[in-house]
Amino acid sequence: MRLPIIISLAFVVSACGEAWQDNRIPFGGIIFAYSVDADQDKPEDFRLVIKNAVQNVDASREAGQYEGTKYCVETFGTSDIEWGQGPEADPTIIKGNLHLNGSCSV
Repeated sequence: MRLPIIISLAFVVSACGEAWQDNRIPFGGIIFAYSVDADQDKPEDFRLVIKNAVQNVDASREAGQYEGTKYCVETFGTSDIEWGQGPEADPTIIKGNLHLNGSCSV
């Protein structure tokens, strides 16, 4: 009787460990891949691409908001963004990917 319980607990603990290591956040149940880049001479201005946004455009916009904020916080310590093409605007989708850009307030 103890062996099945021990095995079950081992699976639960190992699954939790994997979840803690994977710090990506799902939006609308989807974990979106993304890329963010900025020029070296003006890193506050960034471009962000949320890949395969056509799976769920609204969820990809939320992911874009999150990733843009994360970039600004990690790079400049602020969550203030002046969006050019932001997540609340009409989406710019090119080849299935959502394209956003903004500038971190520094």
